[in-house]
Amino acid sequence: MDSQEKYNLGKFIENTGWYPDPQLRLFEKGKGKYVKAHVHEAIKLEGESAYLKGVFNSHHYETIMQFIRRTVDIYAPNEQKDYFGEGYQFSYFDAIRFPLNEFISRFFARKGYKDGFHG
Repeated sequence: MDSQEKYNLGKFIENTGWYPDPQLRLFEKGKGKYVKAHVHEAIKLEGESAYLKGVFNSHHYETIMQFIRRTVDIYAPNEQKDYFGEGYQFSYFDAIRFPLNEFISRFFARKGYKDGFHG
């Protein structure tokens, strides 16, 4: 595994749970399988893993529109499939609850405020 340095709108994001973000990159052929997920797929690995010392730079979004487009076109529909596939019953309160919980978690609990507007 190596660690990713994540950039959002051209700024390195050190907080909000984005750094460090270890990622499994190399494994023996036939010893890893992707776990079914729509977003942030994980690899289930047979055997042990270790961390590499290097850092991988990841530039997520260059503009606000890229962020909005990916959220609307990819993340939201995939989350919807996951929730409703598990028998979830929609509540209008969730339109406030989910975004508010995410903001509080990232901005306060994971200290995103330290990264300013970008956090």
